[in-house]
Amino acid sequence: FNTLHQFTIAMERDAVFGNGRNKVKPSTNSLHKFNTMIRPLDDARLFVFGRSVWVSYRDGKTFGYDKQVLNPLHFDSDREVVLTKASESMTFCCGRNMALISGERDVLRSLTWVDPVTVITVDTNTTNDNNNKRRRLSSEKKKSSHVHGTNAFMVPYGDNNLLGTAHFHRPPDRKPNEYARFGHHYTHAFFVITATAPYRLTRLSPEFVLPSDNNKDDADGIQFVSGLEINSNKDIILAWGINDCEGAAATIPLQYVE
Repeated sequence: FNTLHQFTIAMERDAVFGNGRNKVKPSTNSLHKFNTMIRPLDDARLFVFGRSVWVSYRDGKTFGYDKQVLNPLHFDSDREVVLTKASESMTFCCGRNMALISGERDVLRSLTWVDPVTVITVDTNTTNDNNNKRRRLSSEKKKSSHVHGTNAFMVPYGDNNLLGTAHFHRPPDRKPNEYARFGHHYTHAFFVITATAPYRLTRLSPEFVLPSDNNKDDADGIQFVSGLEINSNKDIILAWGINDCEGAAATIPLQYVE
């Protein structure tokens, strides 16, 4: 894989962005054009919906850490900046590690939990805030597995199925440690759910790690798979982050996974 282009994502301040005291107000310059600014995009992931490329991320200081923010991207071939617009921002609850699903009639849904499978509908009207209930299970289902989704978009797979990647924390906690401030030593797995309601988890692969570029017999302390696609050659393309500093991609024959 080679990097063809690299862009900075900036936000056009054409409307109020966020809630509460940290919200960002609209701003124009002397030419009466909207100013732009760089926003921190936490856990940013790209996906395609409605013939546009979108970015999914968190901006905890302006929207709260339980909200996922979505924006379509505006590309300008003459500039090295890709724009989002504050006026086009939409949010839904809750948290992170969620995979978007493009349904019938351009309906956008999100897999918010892998096990038990939890799918919500995302209102793409920017005038509405998707105040879905938190991802808390009912009293009789408080026990849940420690498998979390990772990829930004669920990929069509087989007959009426969707393929995704999931991760586990090893150990399954975020207690103070000598390795990293937050998550570390992830393992990953492929999973399959049905593409239509009632959504069911039908397959879950064994856990795996990816070989480190520095030591083929070991994995990096932090690996996080966030990109998944199946190409025309029926190969799986995985993209992942390394130690919150670098990115990598690789292809895996689909038959190997099956």
